[in-house]
Amino acid sequence: MRNPGYAPAYVMDICSTETGLKLLETNCINAAGFYAADVMKLAAAIDALG
Repeated sequence: MRNPGYAPAYVMDICSTETGLKLLETNCINAAGFYAADVMKLAAAIDALG
């Protein structure tokens, strides 16, 4: 999904509700809490966008 004016990589905060998934907000990639992500794979994927 592409959003006009957005950077090629960004963060989406999504929650599960009684009626389904809801998008709460979007932020720049710097706002990501990478949790258990493979940061090297993530960095390589972002680099490939450029």
